[in-house]
Amino acid sequence: MEDITLAIHPSVEDTHIVDPLLLIGAALGAVALLTLPTLTAMGARRRGLRVYESLLAGVFFPLTWAVWYLQDEHPYRRSRHQA
Repeated sequence: MEDITLAIHPSVEDTHIVDPLLLIGAALGAVALLTLPTLTAMGARRRGLRVYESLLAGVFFPLTWAVWYLQDEHPYRRSRHQA
């Protein structure tokens, strides 16, 4: 019975090992979530948008990337000419 209770309720020493790993994982997750919007805002600023507009582009980065793709590549016009 003692083994089951230890598995359900870990000791205090076991929880101290998890805390730094949880913080490192949260920090890496935050960096990953902020990288793409930051790079998108920087790219929007280089494309000539104002600071406010580039921040909005960073927040809505998937939509911004789709708009940039359509502006730069013109996939529909290119596919019509190849047919």
